[in-house]
Order: sequence, then structure tokens, then C-alpha cells
Amino acid sequence: MPDRIKGTLLGFLASFGGVAGWIILNFVGFIAGIAGAGMGILFAIVYTKLNPLDDSKYKYVMACVITVIDIVIAELICLAIEGAIYGYTFAEALNNDVAVRSIIINVVVGIILSGISLGGYIRRQIKNNN
Repeated sequence: MPDRIKGTLLGFLASFGGVAGWIILNFVGFIAGIAGAGMGILFAIVYTKLNPLDDSKYKYVMACVITVIDIVIAELICLAIEGAIYGYTFAEALNNDVAVRSIIINVVVGIILSGISLGGYIRRQIKNNN
């Protein structure tokens, strides 16, 4: 398996540490922009460890893409957990306008906050590498 593919897959798996953080912070009552950035940062760290000679911007682009994907996954997992706690199915929750609106708001705000945090990390990494 080529190093780029291995780094991408293992980085994606590592990013689920940030998903776990997002879920925990969600139930504490926070929109977890820092946990969202953690998803992308964990990806970039693992990818860099497996591909130390790759100087391309690939890891940063993928970190951003994976962060957005992971935020949506984390919000859907939170919805499923809340459904299990309060006794409604996932499908019923998706038919609830208030729940869907809440998910959309959390995802949008989370992406904005994560983008700010992750953008700062990426900028610092690029500056340190030059």
C-alpha cells in the first residue's frame, strides 16, 4: 500500500479522537470548535509521521475535508445518542424540524470555529516548514 494511502487512512482513523471529543463536549453543552480542529490536526500529525518527506499541501487539504466530514459524523452520532437516551429513533429525530435546525446550526458554527483554529494550525505549520 502506498504511503500516501496508508497515511490518509490512518490519519482518518486518528481523526476520530476529535470526533469523540466533539461528542463529549456536545453533551457538556459546548459547540466544540477546538475538538473540530483537533480532528484535522490529528489527521495532519499522523499523516506527517507516516510521510515525513511529503512536502505537498495534500495533508492540509485533506485535514480540512476530513474535519468537515467528521463534524457531520459527530453531530449525527450525538443525535443518535440523544435518541437512545430520550427514547426516539434516529429517523424520528431527522423528521423533527427543531432537531434538524439544531444540527445545521451546530455544524455551521462548528465548521467556522474549527476552520479558524485549524487554519491557524496550518498557517503555523507552513510558516515553520519554510
